[in-house]
Amino acid sequence: MNEHYEELYTEIRARFEELERKVEYIKFLQEDTDEEYAKYLTGELPMRRIEVPIELSEGAKIPEYKTLYSAGADLYALLEDDCILIPPKQRVSLHTGIKLQLPLNSEGQIRPRSGLAFRNGLVSVIGTIDGDYRGEIMLLLYNLSDKEQIVNNGDRVAQIVFNGAGGLFQAKFVQVDNIKNNTERGENGFGSTGLK
Repeated sequence: MNEHYEELYTEIRARFEELERKVEYIKFLQEDTDEEYAKYLTGELPMRRIEVPIELSEGAKIPEYKTLYSAGADLYALLEDDCILIPPKQRVSLHTGIKLQLPLNSEGQIRPRSGLAFRNGLVSVIGTIDGDYRGEIMLLLYNLSDKEQIVNNGDRVAQIVFNGAGGLFQAKFVQVDNIKNNTERGENGFGSTGLK
């Protein structure tokens, strides 16, 4: 590529990036009045944040971001007893005690915590929380190790990552007494849509 084409490419790329920024700003003006989104677009905030109503059962904890740039918020186990034991090569379902009212054009992705997998061989099965799901967030935790593993009440056992029409975002959790169960799917969770 000669010097002329390199300069032309650089100029076109700069204009394209500027156009992308303007498109994002127009989306903000049309769809999002959150001041924090405006700050995100101007670089004042590291990540986009969207308010997400959250309903907590007794003893449940609000998911937590550990850093400003964390993509995933940690999810905590809510157990009836102080702890549970997971046999080798077995899986258990765990309560989190939380319900979310996600925007309908978004999703939550359940992902493992790498440290827990590395140290203990405990892996949260990847899952999708659809934007119209209004039931409790449940987790499937699998013990990949050859030893019995213990999970204590309140342990961080998985993380949730949110994506929407504008891409990746952090949830700004707002606690409410009851989320709005206003979708056709409602609280129907594991296997509710069938196999075929």
